[in-house]
Amino acid sequence: MLASSGAPVAGARVTLTGRALGFVSTVSDAEGRYRFQKLPAGPMRIEAARGAQRAVTIVAVPEEGATEKDLPFPAEGTGEIRGRV
Repeated sequence: MLASSGAPVAGARVTLTGRALGFVSTVSDAEGRYRFQKLPAGPMRIEAARGAQRAVTIVAVPEEGATEKDLPFPAEGTGEIRGRV
């Protein structure tokens, strides 16, 4: 997760939601990174939140391997989150 200034955004709550999964959450680290492991394949909704800032998108989790998904916060939130699913 990066601010629009390019600075990492630490402490954002990242929640992954999917039909086969239910939901799981984590928090971005000091470098604005997050990670989820051992997920079922399929489309999932991913949301990053810090205070009033929110970013939401859909990510396709593959059968094997990893997917990287960056979530930019809107300009007012000035941030992006980067991670591996």
